[in-house]
Amino acid sequence: MAIQKLKPGRAAGANGIIPELLLHSGPTVAGQLQQLFAAIWRNETDWLLGVILPFWKKGPKDVCSN
Repeated sequence: MAIQKLKPGRAAGANGIIPELLLHSGPTVAGQLQQLFAAIWRNETDWLLGVILPFWKKGPKDVCSN
């Protein structure tokens, strides 16, 4: 299973979950995650929609290449 291949001592991902949390969570959490991911794949069309937000950093705001 992919959870067993995680390396401890690494930084948390974008979700804020550190590898140790998943490594020591046990089979119950792994099963729940499997069900969640299976549901996501079954309803994949919902995941194709998104909102794109531009973030201005510097320079003129009306120039798209900024």
